[in-house]
Amino acid sequence: MRSTLIIVLMFVLALGAGVVAGKLSARVSQSPATTDHPAASLTKALDLSNDQNAQMKHIWEHVRDVAHRCARERNSLKQEHEDKVVALLNDTQRAQYEQINKATNAESDAIDLAEKQAFDDAVKKTRGMLNDQQRLVYDQILKDRVGDSLSGIDSAGHGASGNSASQPAR
Repeated sequence: MRSTLIIVLMFVLALGAGVVAGKLSARVSQSPATTDHPAASLTKALDLSNDQNAQMKHIWEHVRDVAHRCARERNSLKQEHEDKVVALLNDTQRAQYEQINKATNAESDAIDLAEKQAFDDAVKKTRGMLNDQQRLVYDQILKDRVGDSLSGIDSAGHGASGNSASQPAR
């Protein structure tokens, strides 16, 4: 009985690690930055015609769509797997699993927050070194690549303070 419990707990720990890894890989595969502007730089570097550029866009939009679909399917499969594993556990094991899962999620959230904070700080520092015109271009690039999810940028493209005057122009 004890060896069974140890095996189940080890499996649950491995599953928890897989959930964290899955969350990270899903974020990477869903990043819009992977397909938006590299095509533009390829267009310039390869001197593509308008027709070739349209073909390139079609090819890579398909890849993006497949990556998003695969990420959704992967998440669904992991959830089904987790539900089946939890169904195997007795009440005591299920409670232990929930505690492990809760701790893993808290650690994952802390990692996500640290990553987001580093990104937001880099955006603020970058904006601070740019002149007004550069800042407008940079804000558009951020919007195209990251979307409107930047906590450090308001709708006018200002930093968290909301005051572009506090940003030195160079």
